[in-house]
Amino acid sequence: MNGAIPSSNLVTGKIRERAAHVLATSTRKLSPSPEHDRLTTIAAWSLAHCFAGLQLNGALPETAHEDPEALARNMIRLFFDDAL
Repeated sequence: MNGAIPSSNLVTGKIRERAAHVLATSTRKLSPSPEHDRLTTIAAWSLAHCFAGLQLNGALPETAHEDPEALARNMIRLFFDDAL
């Protein structure tokens, strides 16, 4: 290779950048103060990814027939309801 990044890595990088931007700008609305923006972003990211991992791995069998998006939204409201 001549040092060029394969196009699939460029696409993946752009997708990650866009997702990170959406997450950071969205969670600023939930943050109690600018000093907590980064912590709020990490909390929201962790909450969503942990839930997704549990759901995808079948660790929540009692929710198997429920809409995962609705479950995630309801779960997030438990923590961030005042900000929504």
